[in-house]
Amino acid sequence: SKKNITHEGFRKSVHQSSHLNIGKNIFSEMEFLFHSLDNLAKQTLLLSTIPQNILKAEEIKSICKDLNGSSICNNGACKQCDGLHVFCDLFNIGLLGIIKKDHAKDDKHFVFRQKFLGPYDIGSFEKGSLPPTNLYYLIHPCLQHYIEECRNNTFGKDYKLVDHVLVGHNYIWTERCTLLADLFYALKEIRHPDIKNRITLFTNELILKEKSIDETRKEFANLNNYLEKTADYSGKMTKILSLIEKISNYMETILP
Repeated sequence: SKKNITHEGFRKSVHQSSHLNIGKNIFSEMEFLFHSLDNLAKQTLLLSTIPQNILKAEEIKSICKDLNGSSICNNGACKQCDGLHVFCDLFNIGLLGIIKKDHAKDDKHFVFRQKFLGPYDIGSFEKGSLPPTNLYYLIHPCLQHYIEECRNNTFGKDYKLVDHVLVGHNYIWTERCTLLADLFYALKEIRHPDIKNRITLFTNELILKEKSIDETRKEFANLNNYLEKTADYSGKMTKILSLIEKISNYMETILP
């Protein structure tokens, strides 16, 4: 009902509506401006290779190398590269976002915000225009439905969304967002479905604060004991448990 909808729920509803109406149209209307995504085949190929909505720089480089049939990425001389600059095209039309420091009042007080180019920000469509980052790149939510369609039709694969991180222009990017994205990437390395499901369930309950602090501590102890028995994953589990503890501290649910 209208009374029960939250601010975040409303924003998600707006995003879901945009998925169905905008994504494909932007590509068809902007084709004449692209350097690399100038036809439907190239657009479909790129979108089918994007696995989730938040991407590390290394993953973007890997996708770019695969699309160009290259074994190296000359990161320092991107503008001189003669290959396809697919992510530069996405950035230039406001469909690939970055995380930027936003000074609220002065140099001492700032937050990080998600930034996508808008109609009045778009300049020349140069190669190598994608800014470097130490954080993450963000796929615009209006592409979700289109990417799902491309991935399913091409590879029969899903398109993932990083849980509990809402992507959108000018939204604040907190430490929690980074931790959740880091955890998402760490879980990608885990192949055992039961382990992944148990960690995901615990994290969801932690973020949504579905249990008391005492219950959360008990569940964490049980999870920790369970993961310690998975010797094959010991190194990865240590990293995952550390991320969960940091998320917990951020959520002010102090774990022992």
